[in-house]
Amino acid sequence: MCLYSQEHRGARTSRVNQLAVIDIIYSLMVSKNLDASIEAIEHTMEVTHRTLGRSSQQESAREERS
Repeated sequence: MCLYSQEHRGARTSRVNQLAVIDIIYSLMVSKNLDASIEAIEHTMEVTHRTLGRSSQQESAREERS
């Protein structure tokens, strides 16, 4: 097996492990103050969905003008 592919496999494993650690830390933070975390997540979803909705509306308006 080529050394190059082994390096890539090691890098990929490292990234997966880093994401697992971040996921654990995030879960611990959320579980410490569940109510506030749920409110913050819901607020983020409202803002991002509102922004996405505006983008779609803006694109529709541009298409109508063309």
